[in-house]
Amino acid sequence: MKVCAKNRKPLAWLAVGAADEDVARKMRAHVAECEGCRAYLAEMEDVANETRDAEARPVDPSPFLRRRVRRAILEERRQPALLWRVAIPGIGFAAIFIMYFARLAPAPGPEPIPVQVAIQTEAPRVPDMTVLTYETAAGESPDKLDSLLTAQGNRGISPAPVYRAGSLRITD
Repeated sequence: MKVCAKNRKPLAWLAVGAADEDVARKMRAHVAECEGCRAYLAEMEDVANETRDAEARPVDPSPFLRRRVRRAILEERRQPALLWRVAIPGIGFAAIFIMYFARLAPAPGPEPIPVQVAIQTEAPRVPDMTVLTYETAAGESPDKLDSLLTAQGNRGISPAPVYRAGSLRITD
């Protein structure tokens, strides 16, 4: 008969006396019904009894094993620390990252030229002379229209040719 696969570990615990009371009770009830598990429990109890009585004696490792362990320890000491194995590639990656994105940044332009602002005293601002401006001023008050026309006259308009309807001569 075969042992139930799910009961292998609990039966081994029962054999060495490591199973808790609930598991031990369930396994004893199962062993009473299952012949495969009963045989397995008996076998595990025999192994546990033999090992309990066995004497642990120290084992002297072979010279080959000693050389392998010593070589592994020396090689581990020669390897750079984990910090350097991680830090050096990390620093390299950061440098490449910075250079790549620095290349994408716009090139610095020429130095801005300082601009000197001349402080001017503001002359009274005369609005642009359009028909709408005159109409608005006249609609507000006659004094407003008078001051607008006075400001226009005092502005010092540069001389420009004035054409009148009767002054043009057409020649063939």
